[in-house]
Amino acid sequence: MAAMSLALTFRLGVTWQLALWLPLAAALLTIIFLDIDHFWVPDVITFPAMAWALAGALVPGGIGIVSALLGLLPALGLWAFAAAFERLTGREGMGLGDIKLLAVLGLALGPQSGLIALMLAAVQGSVVGVLVLVVGGHKRVEPPPAPSPPPAAKKSPGSRTRAPSPSVHFWRSRPTSSCCSPRSSSSSPGA
Repeated sequence: MAAMSLALTFRLGVTWQLALWLPLAAALLTIIFLDIDHFWVPDVITFPAMAWALAGALVPGGIGIVSALLGLLPALGLWAFAAAFERLTGREGMGLGDIKLLAVLGLALGPQSGLIALMLAAVQGSVVGVLVLVVGGHKRVEPPPAPSPPPAAKKSPGSRTRAPSPSVHFWRSRPTSSCCSPRSSSSSPGA
């Protein structure tokens, strides 16, 4: 992030555009790693980024509100394509996170650059897809197996079929305070 901040400062100078692009760059960098690692583009990042990009269209040197709103057209086209694919095949072909990410870029860059971003993303996705197929496919990482229950909790004749949850053990093992125990009424704190 530091290198990206320096590059943006060098490219844009200390301007309103720098104030627009530093938070957007941080949001986009976060989204990149979340999408790569977890296939997740969180709304808690994309919606504020959309609002920030729209506000950035109004600052001096911004692209203007009309151009920013027209920048939503590539995202709208991609949404229509994804909806048609789902209607025709009965399965989801694209998550809405990618469409919302394109909306952020369209709001920040305008319609022409948003369309270029869509085309470059399609080319990049195709290249990565071919590489994944050549290498042997995407290996899904399975979660580690659940730990086996302690020996006392294993099934034996007359016992329950599963161990109680850890919260049951937590609440049973908590000491009760002297104010709430049945013996507290017979003893006083000063005695």
